[in-house]
Parts: sequence; structure tokens; C-alpha cells
Amino acid sequence: MKKILLMLVLFMQLIGASAQCYDASETKFNGDRYAGFGGTAEVGYVFGDYKSVEVMGSVGYRFNRVVYAGAGLGYNFNQEIGTFPVFGHLRLSVPSSKVAQPFADLKAGVCIEDGLSGASGVCGSVSAGVRLDFCTLAIGYSGQALVGGGIEGFTLRLGFVF
Repeated sequence: MKKILLMLVLFMQLIGASAQCYDASETKFNGDRYAGFGGTAEVGYVFGDYKSVEVMGSVGYRFNRVVYAGAGLGYNFNQEIGTFPVFGHLRLSVPSSKVAQPFADLKAGVCIEDGLSGASGVCGSVSAGVRLDFCTLAIGYSGQALVGGGIEGFTLRLGFVF
């Protein structure tokens, strides 16, 4: 009788117990954590009237598999003009295979002179690319409307996501 009563008491305690629910598909995508703080680092080349090199980085928050929003700083330079773009960064990804993940990228902000050229104004970039694990490859269009002129052209970027 004592054994039955003890078993009944233990069984009654287990009725209210439940395991914590953890859905791995909600917190992981392509083997990495996708919800939370992160960033990007990119280097690119702009093909246009003024061929230039751009180095950019952004830090932000990835809300889910699709939306990343952040803010960034970069440096664009060629033989005549050098600017520091300060921009907002929005990336929309298409959840797909575990190998390649397509995305669309939008950066918009202001360009601050580097002290040598005296050029400042607004800048923007739109691109589309693919993410392969932690590397990105994108092609797009960049433009800077500067005091006394502007720079614009097609751009090719190689980057890293962290």
C-alpha cells in the first residue's frame, strides 16, 4: 500500500510538469543564429565616370530570416574625391536553400568630406546578391550627389556577415 501511495504521489507531481518548448527552426537558419545583433563588412569597386573603391561596414539587428536593419560607416575613394558615407542599411533576404541565400540591399545616408576634397552630400546604394555561408557577393548601383558634382556607377561588392 505504501508503494502504491508513493507512486500515486510521484505521478501527481509529474502531471503538472512540462518540458520547455524549443523550436530550433525559429532560432537557426543555414546553421547560424539569425535573430539578434550582427553586422556586415564589405569592399567594393564602382564602375563609372569616376572609378572608385568603397569599404563599408554596418552593425544592426536581424529581426528574422528576412529583415536586417542597421547603421553603418564607410570610406569611398578615387583619385580625386574621398568621402565617409554614414548610412542606414536595410537588407531583405529570401529564405532558401542551405547553400545560397539571395538578398536585396539598400543603403542611404549622407557623405561627409574627408578633409581633402571638400565634397559632401547624400549617398545611396541598391544591390542584389547572394549569401554563401558567411560570405556575400553583390552587384548593384551606387551614387553620391556631392557639392560640385557627383559619383555614380555600377558596383561589385564582396562581403562578410557576422
